[in-house]
Amino acid sequence: MFQKKNFNFLPFLSSLFIFLLIICSSAVTYAFPYGGAGGLFYGAQGTNLLFSQLPLPNISSGLSYFGLYGYGVSNNCIIGGFGFATLSNSIWTEADGVAGGFGGLISGYKILDRFIQINLMVWLGLGGFGIGNAEDSSGFFGYYAEVNLEIGIKLQKWMCLFFYIGYQTVGNLIPGPMYTEFHNSSPVFGARLAFGSF
Repeated sequence: MFQKKNFNFLPFLSSLFIFLLIICSSAVTYAFPYGGAGGLFYGAQGTNLLFSQLPLPNISSGLSYFGLYGYGVSNNCIIGGFGFATLSNSIWTEADGVAGGFGGLISGYKILDRFIQINLMVWLGLGGFGIGNAEDSSGFFGYYAEVNLEIGIKLQKWMCLFFYIGYQTVGNLIPGPMYTEFHNSSPVFGARLAFGSF
């Protein structure tokens, strides 16, 4: 029997979190005088014939992912963060699949800053994911790493559409031996819509 608990403190914590988020966002504006951006993105692992010809390991579960990200720029150096959810394509058509979420840090370098934007990015994160179905599944704490090259076109002074290609690896840390219960390495591609100062 579950006991009824008092959650009256939640509105206060939510307000405090929003206040701190506004303060941190303002601080980022001053910390990165050369601009920055944030937005949403969608990506997928490359499982088609084009990517299968690359001289790279392609151990793919057909993962797609979508989420939010943001970063600041100082002396062409990029630093920021991201969060996203990931799903395997099989989850829509089969009983088994992969589902989870990750968050982490973005680091990179702005190669070209004109009407065309070119950035080299590294995304590193931690998160959790499950494998299986609703009745029988295994959960893991895992890692996420991706290096990608993104090319963007300025749609406005404050908006840019990026397309990217890269290489991604995802795997388990615990439980079980690291990188053995679940390991996924694959080329990736996707699009990002960013809002900010370009």
